[in-house]
Amino acid sequence: MRLLSYGTTCRFQSPDPAERTRQLEIAKTFVDLADDTGALGIKLQPMGLPPGVPQETAIQYFGAAMRELGEYGSSKGTEIWMEIHGNGTQNPPVAAALLRAAGHKNVGACWNSNPTDVQNGSVKESFALLRPWIRNVHLHELTDDRYPFREFFALLRESGYDRYTLAEVAESKEPERYLRMFKALWTEMKRPVCS
Repeated sequence: MRLLSYGTTCRFQSPDPAERTRQLEIAKTFVDLADDTGALGIKLQPMGLPPGVPQETAIQYFGAAMRELGEYGSSKGTEIWMEIHGNGTQNPPVAAALLRAAGHKNVGACWNSNPTDVQNGSVKESFALLRPWIRNVHLHELTDDRYPFREFFALLRESGYDRYTLAEVAESKEPERYLRMFKALWTEMKRPVCS
């Protein structure tokens, strides 16, 4: 069994520099914990852009903090993953701008399988935009036909993705049965489609 990552509630968009510094120090303690316990990374959730702050300014705030955290994590062998999450910040172009602003090889993304990934029934455009940063993947209900999971799995396979996919799903009254069914569907989605 592998301890993969820690989720944090650290936010870096505040217009108050003292608050951003406080959040960064909290995030560094998560990096230290990951280092102490052998976790691969820590996750951050932007959770939206702050009201009254120009989008580009908020992106720069978040990017600068992630860059510093990426450097700190790099010194400890801990990756920093920004979860594609939050009102506005889950939009792939905004998420890509946040990651570009970080500009650090140790800062990546956790794909979250959001409805905002889907454009005209496809995730190809969103995937292409975020692919350089994808280090982890959250899957939701694989039976949800509003999300093109088969296409997404094909894109992961074609890109050479060889990391984890996590099931972020509702609790089940039959967890063992549910996990067997989820695994069977995951295995089927992972298979190349024969033409």
